[in-house]
Amino acid sequence: MDNSRSAKKRTETGLRFRSLLLTVSGDYELKQVPPWIAEMAGPWRKASEESAIYAAALLGAADSIYGLKELDHGLQEAIFHYKKDASILMPLLMLCIDSAVWKRAQAERPGIRALRRNAFRAVLEQDELRLTHTVWGDLERQWLIRTADEMPAESVLSVPAGDPLHPDSFFEHAARYALPEGILIGRRRVYSPEERLEIIRGAAGARNARDLVTTAIYLYRTFNEDGFAERLKGTHDLGRSNVGRDFGSDKDNLGKQYKEDLILSLSPSESSEDTAASGIFTTQLVLDDDAMARVEKSVEMSYGLSYLTKREQDRLEKLLCTGPHAGTHLHFTDGITETGLLDSPDMFQFHQKITEANRDLYEKNRLTASQSIRALATSFRNAMAAREEHEFVASSHGILRPAKLWNLGRTDNENLFDREVIRDDSAFAVDLLIDASGSQQVRQSMVALQGYIFSEALSMAGIPHRVMSFCTFGDYTVMRRFRDYNDISAKNARIFDYYGSGNNRDGLAIRAAGLDLLKRPEENRILIVLSDGMPNDIIVSRKRAKLYPSYSGDYAVHDTAQEIRALRRAGAKVMGIFVGDDSALQDERLAFGTEFAHIHSIESFAATAAGFLKRELEE
Repeated sequence: MDNSRSAKKRTETGLRFRSLLLTVSGDYELKQVPPWIAEMAGPWRKASEESAIYAAALLGAADSIYGLKELDHGLQEAIFHYKKDASILMPLLMLCIDSAVWKRAQAERPGIRALRRNAFRAVLEQDELRLTHTVWGDLERQWLIRTADEMPAESVLSVPAGDPLHPDSFFEHAARYALPEGILIGRRRVYSPEERLEIIRGAAGARNARDLVTTAIYLYRTFNEDGFAERLKGTHDLGRSNVGRDFGSDKDNLGKQYKEDLILSLSPSESSEDTAASGIFTTQLVLDDDAMARVEKSVEMSYGLSYLTKREQDRLEKLLCTGPHAGTHLHFTDGITETGLLDSPDMFQFHQKITEANRDLYEKNRLTASQSIRALATSFRNAMAAREEHEFVASSHGILRPAKLWNLGRTDNENLFDREVIRDDSAFAVDLLIDASGSQQVRQSMVALQGYIFSEALSMAGIPHRVMSFCTFGDYTVMRRFRDYNDISAKNARIFDYYGSGNNRDGLAIRAAGLDLLKRPEENRILIVLSDGMPNDIIVSRKRAKLYPSYSGDYAVHDTAQEIRALRRAGAKVMGIFVGDDSALQDERLAFGTEFAHIHSIESFAATAAGFLKRELEE
């Protein structure tokens, strides 16, 4: 009943959103909101009813001024042709649209100002994790705080004529800086947070949809200029004064250290030297020695202490970090603990907030989750019971079958007996390996909930299993263990500590997980991998950049496929569960072959993984 009400409410909200958008736009021939524009507005639609209403009004006004189809086309071109990360570019474009449109909309509808302020408050309160995970999220947060009230007519910065940020030359400079066909002359500089906010304000003069998208790309690229290594040494202070205190937020410093340590998260990167020289994008960002040294120091602070000794760590790296992974490192951890972070209480508090947010989703769906756990566990137990049933086959020895005695002297059939056959391969061990890169942030709590449901069901069925996540931070692949094979079921709740950050080196993570799985005594060993199908580790040390190509695209997919095949040849069964865009389906097929499932919603994960395991149990 609750699910039915929720579905009905979502449908009603969607209809109201489209109706208001069309009312403001005046274009009633617009049959549906263009798909990329709809996804861009997703966080605003989910935050609250008021933020959804404001997003509809804003996009309706944008349609009447610039055209949503034109904006959608420009966004797709930036993502697919210019290879921009959609999860970063879309919120930046939303800010540019807000800057360009809201005052014009207010001129016709004076209530927009109050609606905008309330919408900003809701997004700040309801979407805090997204707004504090990355430096671009924090930029969005500062825009929401600083511009909730009407902006002054003059710019915050004093911009002289001839400056690239001056309105007279802004879009000419933006196009030259943002687009590959433009030639960037001179060395790019580090942009301050105030300058980035000024770029957003510059969007107010956009003449067409192309100007808006170009401004968003311009803003996007300011996170990848020369000087990245310098910014790694600390995030810029975005003016955490009393601005925004009226929003009721007393947590301005929460996650500050976290953002400093995870400033690499999700970074779309370009080699600045190559770009300046040739005007084309590459897929690697090279960190100098100082920056990499800081990464090394940050790994334990950001992800928790290693549960291995230094000797064990070195031995495993020597064994596993070879081939395309030579020169990388592995960090095995049980996660952040209070005792391990006595010097950084803010970091511990930040991780606590992530866990609480994940747990909240479980509490809201406790009844449904409990029913799913019981149903899956019963299914597992029944399949295992059937597998363990004794079978009888005709034989020349065993238990005499009187009904077959007539064969004596009449036929050559000597199989007058039934022999009991007991299967010796009924034991199973399962590994669940979850992609914990930054691309999973948008579905973070649901991934944690689905992982918990699957793990609880396995525990109830008595199946040994381990749950781990993986992500990459600089040259370090972090293997986060939530529970081990023979842990008690109480450890399953640690899955709620799951969060997404950084990049992902799938091949190395699968190799590392497979090493322990193959040591298990069980006859049947199964690895289930949940990912978005896009291995991507593009932030590297200078030494590795000279020796190996970027771990992305076909190169990374091929390596992942090689590791999966090697694990299968060694006797394990490997299945992939793909929760990414259709555009990455081919990569998933190349990596996992026929043993993968494409789910369109993470809510299907536990049932899909269970279906695969049940099939294996019944064979």
